[in-house]
Amino acid sequence: MRMAVGRGIWIAFAVCGCSAAAERLTRIDGSAMDGRVAALDNERVVLTNAAVAAVALDDLWRIDCAPATGTVSGLVERVIFDRGEIPARLLAVSNGVCRFDWMGGREVGIAQAAVRALILAGGTNAAAQEAVARALEKTTDVDQVVAVGQDNAVLTLDGGVKMVGARSIDLQYMEKDRTLSRAKVCAVVFGRTGTTDRAAEALPWKVTLAGGTRMEGDDVRLADGVLTLTLGVGTLDVPWSTVSRVEHRSKTIRFFSQLDPVSATGGAGVGLALPWQRDRSAMNQPLRLRGEIQDTGLGTHAPSELVFDLPAGGQRFLAVVGLDEEFGRHGDCVVVVQVDDREALRRRLRGTDVPAPVDIDVRNGRRLTLRAEPGENLDLGDHVNWYGARLLIGQ
Repeated sequence: MRMAVGRGIWIAFAVCGCSAAAERLTRIDGSAMDGRVAALDNERVVLTNAAVAAVALDDLWRIDCAPATGTVSGLVERVIFDRGEIPARLLAVSNGVCRFDWMGGREVGIAQAAVRALILAGGTNAAAQEAVARALEKTTDVDQVVAVGQDNAVLTLDGGVKMVGARSIDLQYMEKDRTLSRAKVCAVVFGRTGTTDRAAEALPWKVTLAGGTRMEGDDVRLADGVLTLTLGVGTLDVPWSTVSRVEHRSKTIRFFSQLDPVSATGGAGVGLALPWQRDRSAMNQPLRLRGEIQDTGLGTHAPSELVFDLPAGGQRFLAVVGLDEEFGRHGDCVVVVQVDDREALRRRLRGTDVPAPVDIDVRNGRRLTLRAEPGENLDLGDHVNWYGARLLIGQ
């Protein structure tokens, strides 16, 4: 088991092992270039078939490419980490190592301490899902086994899991060693003894696989066609051809969805309260830009106003602003960006308009205000998305 430790800050880039076309690399200032990613680490991205041989990691925001390998059928089980999960099958745990098969017969292993829970094939019914959700919400120092008992009742047993095998699960329950049929077990949720609860941490890396599965971790390395992601105390090797996106938190940018506004007002639609959302639309749906899901941004509804303190070193406010592609097609509103008392942008948005880039100098500014004002047709459809709203930080 290889171990690695690393820290970084959010830059998003989607990558793959496809050979037919180069990836699109987007810098943090919004400019783009084409090149094929051969390797990456905490300092740079190595490229082939590009104008430059390498690009500093902190200068990049996104690299986009479709993965060469899609999802594999039959992966009905799941491995859940502190932040994220992956589909799997043939899950087994012994001697402190969790092993499983995924993505077409590739067996991998990771330290059990890096795993939050295992969702087994029996955990697909509604009652089991509710019990698993309750178990995951707890922070206890003992393992929890969600199983089907007599009369098909779903039970949660607190104890110590010793082994998860192909046919049975061994655990200590009520001070006795017991064996459960694997077919009766819905899930295993591991206790948090000797670990910290990392669920709320902003981890440096996020990896998105083919099919949309995501994981977050402490470090990422790409070499020889294998992406190695460090997840707390263990590492997971991922075939590069299955990766659709990697995101990294860069010290050169700060996303506004990770900041708390000093004030937030408005957001009341006609007969419906629509508060602002982080990385989602005002309807709490994924942010979509030209049909593609965006990982970062702000979702608002006119009338609304968000006011943020600007962190020290801020240089430029960057975003793409437009009405939501699903719910804003009939919208008509005005968006305003204000730096302190200076109105830096005023733009009318209609549902038929193409989302527009925003690039505003905020040097020496102390506060940034994002406002949406209703236009014609009351506030119907005035769902304003600030895609990738971010602050460029000076070096």
